Amino acid sequence: MSALSKPEPSRSLQVEILDLRHFSSVDLRPLLEDEVREWARLLSWDYSGSAEMILRYVDAKILPGYAAIERGRIVGQTGIDCPGRAAAQGQDGSRSEADPGEF
Repeated sequence: MSALSKPEPSRSLQVEILDLRHFSSVDLRPLLEDEVREWARLLSWDYSGSAEMILRYVDAKILPGYAAIERGRIVGQTGIDCPGRAAAQGQDGSRSEADPGEF
């Protein structure tokens, strides 16, 4: 094959994007547990409190966002906590909110 030839596609990956409110914490827990481990390993950051908050919001169906599904498995997610506000949750469960113009 020359350098200008198109490579043969080995397989087609399909990722579906679905509304996060179709899922429960049971569906999202494996992904978030992986994220907690990665944040701890790469960033020395305990993301477990935030992950638990996400799972509570998902079960309450109050977290708008999306889940990326590949081969029937959730491989990514994004959620929007509060439209028009930025919010952060501390490890002790405290919340701080700021006007997005402050960032």
